[in-house]
Amino acid sequence: MLDLYSSGQGPFPVGVPPDEPGHPPRHTTEEHRQQMIEPPIGRILAKTDSRFGLVVLAARRARQINAYFNQLGEGLGSYVPPQVHSLSRKPLSIALEEIDSDKVVIDRED
Repeated sequence: MLDLYSSGQGPFPVGVPPDEPGHPPRHTTEEHRQQMIEPPIGRILAKTDSRFGLVVLAARRARQINAYFNQLGEGLGSYVPPQVHSLSRKPLSIALEEIDSDKVVIDRED
């Protein structure tokens, strides 16, 4: 197998250390922090039993939010609107913010 990075044929010249011309700059801590998801996944996972439970809950709620936005002009009102004020337009991000603020919880049938 040919290693493109060590042969000098890859996207970066051999022997060019990071942060030198010809190599992409490293992200600073602040830049990296801005790219991370808000709210933090660890905080949301603490509110559910497992990752699977979080995925199912967030996906179901995101589908409900998407359906709510799609039926707005029809005047039906059969879906619950988002329970948090969010800057995000993506239903999954809104669902995760709702879970984080305890507006949506898992209904456990024992």
